[in-house]
Amino acid sequence: MAIPVRAVGTLCSSTNLIGPLMELIIDEVQKIRDDFTTDPNEASFRKEPQNVGFGLNLKLESGHQEGSDGYASDLELRLDLLNLAIDDNSSEPEILTPAIHLFTDLRVYDTQGEQDWLHGGPLQANRLRSINADLFWNRNGWDANLTLNDSAHNGVVDWASKIPSQQKLGPQNLNYSLPECLSECLNVNSGNWVSAGNEAQTFLSTLEIIGIAKIDNDSTGNPSSWSINDSNLTSLTTNANSYLNLMLTNPNTGDWDLNRVLSSGNTFFGHLCSRITSAYLITDPLDNRCGSIRMFVPMSTSNQGFDVYLKPEGTIELELQSYPLAGSTLSGLLRLDFAGVQPSTSTDGITLYSLIEVGFSFSRFGMFSDSFIRLEYDEMLDAPDRLTVDLHLPRLSRILSPLNQLDQLDDGKATWVSSPDSLRLYPPPQIGDMNIMEFLSSTSPTLILESIVRTAIDAFILLKLEDECLLGEVLEVLDLVEHL
Repeated sequence: MAIPVRAVGTLCSSTNLIGPLMELIIDEVQKIRDDFTTDPNEASFRKEPQNVGFGLNLKLESGHQEGSDGYASDLELRLDLLNLAIDDNSSEPEILTPAIHLFTDLRVYDTQGEQDWLHGGPLQANRLRSINADLFWNRNGWDANLTLNDSAHNGVVDWASKIPSQQKLGPQNLNYSLPECLSECLNVNSGNWVSAGNEAQTFLSTLEIIGIAKIDNDSTGNPSSWSINDSNLTSLTTNANSYLNLMLTNPNTGDWDLNRVLSSGNTFFGHLCSRITSAYLITDPLDNRCGSIRMFVPMSTSNQGFDVYLKPEGTIELELQSYPLAGSTLSGLLRLDFAGVQPSTSTDGITLYSLIEVGFSFSRFGMFSDSFIRLEYDEMLDAPDRLTVDLHLPRLSRILSPLNQLDQLDDGKATWVSSPDSLRLYPPPQIGDMNIMEFLSSTSPTLILESIVRTAIDAFILLKLEDECLLGEVLEVLDLVEHL
């Protein structure tokens, strides 16, 4: 039901309105400018940026067709990964990282495509226009919020609040009639919200997952309506972190378990998969990611992209396989552990593991075919061992055995022995107490000088000596040369 609109017809005279309108606009612009730059007590005052945040945001809009009637419910999932201070004087960021936000809402449209009231109307004592639900986590714990917009019960409205008729889960002065208003809306309307595919039913199933809404069956055992679980709603209002921790963690280990079966008979991951069309739950027990959610994110029109895995214990993995890049291929794995045991050793609340492989396409044949560079970083290792870079040469699998081993063979033939198929580029290999770069820099001049001297002696002295000459005999006795 739309808000009644009244219009008063007038007749424009020959008076010029341009001047007064421009004066009004100038005054309003100046007022807005002053609010943004001078008065910190104003709601519109804009602070100077002090931190830069990085994260991922996934928003799935409702399937409701614009301009038509019916219910609509959006879903938004946001991951705040990192906050960087702009300078040394930056204050603590308002949003701590890492953090996870899950937001969904419920609204309804009339036959003209205009947003209507879920219950009642603008002039009625009992009314509710829309509902928002939020689920939030950061290093300090869990939190949840339920917001009723343009709501009233028995005509009671807190006109002194910042946004009248808006009620939020939490302090008593913000939810003066939230349970009563929500319960009445469900009692009157929810009989039409139990059918599968109804977006109102989809929204309420989100509340069912966290235990504050439930389906009531009729005498035949079929779903007939929705209702509020008053005791769970009170627990969520009193201590959201304790209530959600009890529900979403493994009671034996204390770690997250987002795939455990809840009182509704469903799992948190199972519900997310029902709302995110591109996500599915891995159920193969032979898969090392069994119990995780997999989502594919395309990166090009050729249906190439990367996979996102959400694990029940609070780990997120991004995997890219053989993505073509400038004649080569790029593969990688990025693992972020938010809530497991491992982040307790991290300073930023996240334990990072990354693996990047760049495959080269030099040739299909030869020792450099199928070669690739592999970069691996593991934050759980000691600092000197966290980063390694290797050059892999899979086809270089055999080398000729050293000549000093030939006399150990019965037949006297050369043999081929297996050798490592990778070369460590970083950290540089150690030779004694020096890495290979220090060793080569200290020994190369001597080796080069020795090679030049040996070549010069061979070319200008030994090749000119006659057989059984005195100088040759002396050098041979001193074991400096060998007579061939």
